[in-house]
Amino acid sequence: CQYLSQLFPKTFKLKFVNAKKKVFLKKKYEFGIIDSYIINYQKEKKLKKICKKLVTIDDFSKRKFASDIIINYSPLAKKKFYKRKILNTKLFLGSKFNFVLNFTKFEKKRVKHKVKILVYLGTKKRSHIMNSLTEEIKKRKIFNEIFIFGNGKKITSHKKFLKKMRFSDILILSSGVTLQEGISQRKMIFATFVSQNQKSFYDYYKKRGLIKDIKYFKRFIKFSDSKIFKLIKDNKKKFVRLSNNNLSKNNFWRKLNA
Repeated sequence: CQYLSQLFPKTFKLKFVNAKKKVFLKKKYEFGIIDSYIINYQKEKKLKKICKKLVTIDDFSKRKFASDIIINYSPLAKKKFYKRKILNTKLFLGSKFNFVLNFTKFEKKRVKHKVKILVYLGTKKRSHIMNSLTEEIKKRKIFNEIFIFGNGKKITSHKKFLKKMRFSDILILSSGVTLQEGISQRKMIFATFVSQNQKSFYDYYKKRGLIKDIKYFKRFIKFSDSKIFKLIKDNKKKFVRLSNNNLSKNNFWRKLNA
C-alpha cells in the first residue's frame, strides 16, 4: 500500500508480502508492518522474531497482539479495548494517527456537465447490491461513467484505483480504508459497512455528516441535474480537518522510530 510506504524515509528498501501466500522470510528486518485480518497472534509472534520493530495496523481485532506498536486510527479507538491483549506494546490511537488522511494529497476538481461514479464494496461479489445500483445509474444520462472495483473482479493496482477515485465525483464505498481515502479527497460518499470491523467508521462519519447511507443513493439519483450538481459542489464545504492536531510525516516517523 502506498500509504504504508509513506511512513518511511525514501532510503528504506520495502518488501511487500501477500499474507495469503506461504512465504518464508529468513532474513532480519528493521521494521515489519502487518495490515491483514489473516495474521493471528501465533503468526505475529513468528514475525516478531525476524523484525526489530513490528507494527500492526488494527481496527478492533478480537485477539492478543505481540507487536511493538499498534496503530488504530479509528476516532473511536480507546486504550481500554487493548486491556489484557498486549504486554509491552505502544498504542497509537485515534484520528491523529490516520496516515491515510494525513498523507493523501487533495486534488481539486470541478464538476461540469457529467458526473462520474466509482463503486467499491470490497473484494467479494455483491451482486444483489451492485445490480440495483447500476440499474438506477443507467437510467440517468447525467452519469456518463461508472468505475466498478472489487465485486469478485481481478484485483487492480492501488495506484490505478486512486487515480479513478480522484477522477470521480461520487463514491459508493464500504466503510474500510477506502472510506478514509474518499474522505481525504472531499468526495460525495454513499457508504455501507460489510463487516462489523467497519461499523465504527461508518457510524462516526455518518454522524458527522461526511457520508450518507447507500440506501439514500436511490433517492439522490432521482433529483434534477441542477440539484445533483449543487449537492456535489456544496458537499466539499462540509469537510474540516479530521485530526485533532496536525501530525506531519516527520513527526509520525519519529514516533514510530522512538
